[in-house]
Amino acid sequence: PPAGAAPVASGGVTPLSHASVARGSCPVGPVFRIEEVEADGVVVLLQRLDPVSHAPEGTPRPMLDELVSVVQEHGSMVQACAIAEVNNPRPNSSQLRVYELGPVPGDSGRLQLLTAGNDDLDLVVRGCILRFIVQGEGKDIEADVKEQMKWTREMIELRGEEVRGFGNRLLADARARTVVRGGLIFSCCGRGTGMYGRANVDSEAFQEAFPTSFGLCGFFSNGEIGPTHLGASRTRTHGLTSVYTLFEGV
Repeated sequence: PPAGAAPVASGGVTPLSHASVARGSCPVGPVFRIEEVEADGVVVLLQRLDPVSHAPEGTPRPMLDELVSVVQEHGSMVQACAIAEVNNPRPNSSQLRVYELGPVPGDSGRLQLLTAGNDDLDLVVRGCILRFIVQGEGKDIEADVKEQMKWTREMIELRGEEVRGFGNRLLADARARTVVRGGLIFSCCGRGTGMYGRANVDSEAFQEAFPTSFGLCGFFSNGEIGPTHLGASRTRTHGLTSVYTLFEGV
């Protein structure tokens, strides 16, 4: 079942095949496209893209050079990057796969993506979109969570009858038009008032996006299990995130 989902199906309410992860990080610097990548997640060259048209700007440069430029331009310590699928220059945070960065063993002039042991490095290919990410400010993360919930609602509304679910599995037996009736939330202890300066930001974003919901319940935790990215069948332990599981009903 989706990460965090309980086997509940009563009163016309069914677990929706989707678990959403609200991250505690934000993109910084330009949008890049991977131009050359080797085995084991060694990204060799990045191509800068125009922020509006996403046309190439200049010539491809080594990943380490671009990382240094981003740190110098924005004054932020970058320790990770986020990867989106090919031809998706404006990814929602749910669509991003996050990887730590580290030097290639024996070659400190190059960088490789580091995984938690179950992330899909085989999906990091030429043409993928890459963003460097930093620990976000509360106001930036709040805006991202609201945008993510809005986007999730739009994806639910666009679902066709032939594929009822989107995400981890299909709900072939649920053909009736349904709406979100509630959900579960598992939030890092580092979120809440410590991150935003006020309470209930993540839950309010959910309720704003899904006004048909009867409520949201859950708890704070020290590590949250959720999909590596939207639609992934693989899960991982996240940090500083909120993991949502949605429930739908007629």
